[in-house]
Amino acid sequence: MLLIDLVDRSPVTVVPEATVREAARRMRERQVGSVIVLDEGSVVGILTDRDVVMAIAEDRFGGPDQRVADLMTPEPTCLGSDQDVERGLAAMRGRGVRRLPVLNDDGELVGVVSLDDVLMHMGRSLGAAADLVREEVAAGGERSWPDGRAERGAT
Repeated sequence: MLLIDLVDRSPVTVVPEATVREAARRMRERQVGSVIVLDEGSVVGILTDRDVVMAIAEDRFGGPDQRVADLMTPEPTCLGSDQDVERGLAAMRGRGVRRLPVLNDDGELVGVVSLDDVLMHMGRSLGAAADLVREEVAAGGERSWPDGRAERGAT
């Protein structure tokens, strides 16, 4: 499956000069944990709720009127919309992040994919597979194994 199939296609964005207060309000309104920071249409950063909390804990928070540019993670890892989900997971794991901006072939932001999006997709896929197995077992279906043996009602 491709990342474009999982992305939130209406990402929450701010400019670097926006205040942390403005970014937080947008996160609250849209019930998301991050905003993508755009400068003239290009992704230049990401600000997460965790970034704000860490700034407070590290005495780097200058108050709600501080600029987003001061706290954002600059140059976040972005992936192309033609990348597959496994590549997205590898990038998240490699960078220790839970959200990735997704760009089209022209480098324009088309959405954000989160670890939650991937997990929800995997959960639906596993649920569908479990339903199939339950139906097969209920029907008394026979399943053949590669070595030629057959098993009735396998679970």
